[in-house]
Order: sequence, then structure tokens, then C-alpha cells
Amino acid sequence: MADSASTERLGFRVDPRWKRLIEEAAAVSGQTVSSFALAALLRQARKTLREQRILALSARDGERLMAALDNPPAPTRALRKLMGPGT
Repeated sequence: MADSASTERLGFRVDPRWKRLIEEAAAVSGQTVSSFALAALLRQARKTLREQRILALSARDGERLMAALDNPPAPTRALRKLMGPGT
């Protein structure tokens, strides 16, 4: 997983028990601690971002959203003023 073009460092301190656990897991996976940790961090980072980017709606909320998009309310006076002349 390590890229020879990698130039940035990421460092943090861990409890000795966690370090031993991570070292053991890396060893049984046939990876270096750095490769193992980087793979786990990237996997979690991607998962976190993916979950934040997904908008989940219930069926009822989805129907309400589609109805609002199909039949938007008339613009208010304040919105027309903000949009400028001719609106």
C-alpha cells in the first residue's frame, strides 16, 4: 500500500496495548504496521465520507420532496427583490 511518492507524515500516540494489538494484526495479515494502519484509516475515512454524502429519505419524505420540486411555492417579495429586476 505504501507509495514511493508518499511525502506526508501522519503520527499519533497510542496506548501500548493498542500498539501490540495493531502490530499483531498487521503481522498475521502479512503487512507492515504502517501499511496495515494506512489501509484501515483509508477504509474508515472513505466510509465516513460516503455516509455523510448520502441523503437518506423515508418514502414519505421522498414523496414530499418530489411534490415540492414539482410544485414550488411562488417566490416571496424578498426573494424577487434579491433576484433583481425582471423577476
